Amino acid sequence: MPHRSCTVEVNNNSGLFTLTNPRVFTESGHCEVPPPPFVGPCSMASIMFNKTTGAATGAVGVFTYDLLNTNYNECSKVLAVMYSVPYDRNLYSNWCAVGVFERGVECDYNLYDNMYNNDQYNFVRGQGDGSSVTYQGEFLMVSASMSDNGEAVIRVDISDAGMGMGMGQEAATIADTRFTLYLLDYTDEFGTAFVKATITSLLTVESMNPISAMGSDKVK
Repeated sequence: MPHRSCTVEVNNNSGLFTLTNPRVFTESGHCEVPPPPFVGPCSMASIMFNKTTGAATGAVGVFTYDLLNTNYNECSKVLAVMYSVPYDRNLYSNWCAVGVFERGVECDYNLYDNMYNNDQYNFVRGQGDGSSVTYQGEFLMVSASMSDNGEAVIRVDISDAGMGMGMGQEAATIADTRFTLYLLDYTDEFGTAFVKATITSLLTVESMNPISAMGSDKVK
């Protein structure tokens, strides 16, 4: 009887989100190596699913993580990863899907069935042929690729996108723009020495209070 398994390697390259509260649903097979309780920013995890011993089934299911915004200590979104390594690979192909759903979505058959069969809303789906698929959300970009064999490997990469980038990065970008404007406005009138002093002063203020450059809007 051929062996069927799926190893999922999750790389959390986000500087803003921690993966927490993992949940697993197996349509076929079982979870051999469970997802860790937490996957922090700039860290990785490995999860493994196997077919049931002695049964003509594959390794098929879905798992989820709550996305904890470390700036505000709250979860408003859920990361979902669907995997399918069928027993009969002459009739069926490997498939995977990744997406971001609203908080409260259940990790169950309905989620698996949605990501395997339905139109791609809140997620993307791809055949396990080595090529990658990418879901672009408001705060996160999630990419996945899957190998084409009976002991499949899925690589999932998570990174910040759009408004999801860190506070420090956005403040630094705004501060750089301010320094450029000061340089253009005052070089001719006051001379190089004054410009250098102005930039040094602004750098000191921004480093002491980086969020002040962003105004009152919050990123969640």
